[in-house]
Amino acid sequence: MKHRRIRYGGPRQQPKKQTQLDTPVEIISLSLDGRGVARPEGKTLFVRGALPGERVGVEIEKSSKRFDEALAREIFTTSDARISPPCPYYEQCGGCDLQHLQADEAIQLKQQELLTQLAKRAQVEPETIDEPLSGSAKLGYRRIARVGINQRDNGELLMGFRRRASNKLVDIDLCAVLTNKINAFLADLRAALIEFERVKHLTQIEVIEGDQGLEVELRSTRNLSDELRAALERLAKRHQANLSIRVKESPAGLIHANPAATRLSIDGSIQLNFTASDFVQVNAQVNQLMIDRVVDWLAPRSQDRVLDLFSGLGNFSLPLAKRVAQVTAVEGSSTMVQRCLDNAEANELTNLRAYAADLSEPAKDAPWFIDQYDLILLDPPRQGAAEVIAALEQHKPRALVYIACDPSSLVRDAATLKRQGYKLSRLCIADMFPQTHHIESLALFERA
Repeated sequence: MKHRRIRYGGPRQQPKKQTQLDTPVEIISLSLDGRGVARPEGKTLFVRGALPGERVGVEIEKSSKRFDEALAREIFTTSDARISPPCPYYEQCGGCDLQHLQADEAIQLKQQELLTQLAKRAQVEPETIDEPLSGSAKLGYRRIARVGINQRDNGELLMGFRRRASNKLVDIDLCAVLTNKINAFLADLRAALIEFERVKHLTQIEVIEGDQGLEVELRSTRNLSDELRAALERLAKRHQANLSIRVKESPAGLIHANPAATRLSIDGSIQLNFTASDFVQVNAQVNQLMIDRVVDWLAPRSQDRVLDLFSGLGNFSLPLAKRVAQVTAVEGSSTMVQRCLDNAEANELTNLRAYAADLSEPAKDAPWFIDQYDLILLDPPRQGAAEVIAALEQHKPRALVYIACDPSSLVRDAATLKRQGYKLSRLCIADMFPQTHHIESLALFERA
């Protein structure tokens, strides 16, 4: 007997009908998440696919008390900044969401909206707005990818990224924002896997382009056959890949070794060792521009003591350690802390200490917390650094640089720093993710 699944909470909810507005709306700005903003009859309307200066016909997708969300269905007045997306998968893939906007205009609109939110929500205005940090490549810049793998019941192989607002994959032959080396590897991987009848146990591949080759980890739900392992080893040799396989939650097993693929060069002579599961900045050129800007703004002196919070591999810790007396690096992951220490040792930097700590609940009796610092660097994840900023109020460094990957967190934390007696001396955005709405920003705070 076939049983029907029990549902709780009353009858099944019917999907809400979408409503098309009778009159077009004027788009007045771009939101922090890359949607056009309109205010028909005073209520805020976020319009996906619309740009400032455009007059568009919209279809309401979701309505709430404070704002509505819509999709642009027809464009009556087109922005001069609108372009044809360079990627044929753009309408389906969830990876990029601003390929319809000129790259240089996108930078300016992102900066404008960040400044608006800082002034409106934090009552903070920077004394100086520096030029945005922008790389020369607007396509082919991304040196990191996590690619999904699936196989349909009929044997068709799918490799690509998630669809917009879906867990299903878009089958992608070539990604416009990935580097050439990664695209070439993925194309050859596809060709190799097609030769096998069943590869449904392969689920995901993570790849990072190092200085000399690719660091690659393949995920699988079961062990590989000898034939598939041999094919992957041949592929890895052709592409100078340091290739490993991770079966479920087991430690990764090496298929082909290339240690040179697990190193990245930064700041001239510094090399960072990493693995496929480590956090690495996706845009090599912009990352170096960020390092240069941090050093310039902090203006470190040879006798300074620096605290680097959310320090990761040592992307900023090691360049600063070259210039100051002492760097203390603090990171939540003990694995990354050890990696940072190993990187310091490999680069013959003896003035770096590193600690593992939960920075959402900083312990005030921890050795790193008790010390005094001349300079502080914060590079938090998307949720920001509210707890550690509150805890460090009495430290009063000469200057503090905050690197934000989420503008809302920066706005909130900037308001806190203002209350603590800091002024926002300088601000810039970094175009780490061209073709997307994502905003990376750097802010210099100094004692008022």
